[in-house]
Amino acid sequence: MNYKLLFPTYRGRHRWVLQTLDRVKRAAEIGRLINVGCGEGDIDCDLREYSEHLVSLDINQHDVLHARALNADTADIRYIVADADYLPFDGATFDVACCLEVIEHVADPRACLRELARVVRFGGYILLTCPSARFPLTYDPVNWVLSRIGTHISMGAFGYGHSWLVYEEELTRWADDAGLELLDSARISKALAAIVEAYWPGLIQTIAKPNAENRGAEMGRCGEKPGSRARLLPTIRPTREPPRLCALTDALNTADDRLFSSSRSSVSLGFLFQKGH
Repeated sequence: MNYKLLFPTYRGRHRWVLQTLDRVKRAAEIGRLINVGCGEGDIDCDLREYSEHLVSLDINQHDVLHARALNADTADIRYIVADADYLPFDGATFDVACCLEVIEHVADPRACLRELARVVRFGGYILLTCPSARFPLTYDPVNWVLSRIGTHISMGAFGYGHSWLVYEEELTRWADDAGLELLDSARISKALAAIVEAYWPGLIQTIAKPNAENRGAEMGRCGEKPGSRARLLPTIRPTREPPRLCALTDALNTADDRLFSSSRSSVSLGFLFQKGH
């Protein structure tokens, strides 16, 4: 079971990505698609349905091994271990690039955007999602207050190994410098969806998810540094089957969208860029 789909913020991002790919495919053929930072590969089967060939990569070799095994029955998916800042492909190789919840982890986000732009053909598309610096108070009240005095602690919005959070105008400016035109953007998951997830998913991930901080390939077998503490719970990996309670998550997200449609605060941001302007 893909338990992640029960989390409103993940489900909201997942639906935005697929709906945006529907829009892209209506405008252009997608022969080759790259998923930069594929993690455990739980969205790769969906991405493959939009393209003739999918390349998925991640810096963590153990996540890549899981993703390859998870999607072994799906044709034309190639997995590699690589860094988002240095993609091992010629320029203009892909029609579409997805970079989902990755740019907040990289050392140089501008280099990552330049690499995404380089490997996508002229007129091609880039879908990017990332955590918002303007997250709702209900999501992380501690860091919401601390951010007003220019500091934070590694929990809540700054959990999950996030190095920084994204201001949409800043990312849009960097993308423009990389030759990318903003076609659309979205603020995904507002105050209602946020309060459902305040702190506890990050805690569960810390004690049960392999590579809980989304680190690189130097990690140990379970995604931890050698000698780090043992996990309190068995490690959990997602499969592809949607849980039966997805309809409840969708209903919550629909109510969230309606109640807070005008709010600038959101847990995540989604961007659709096109190369060549």
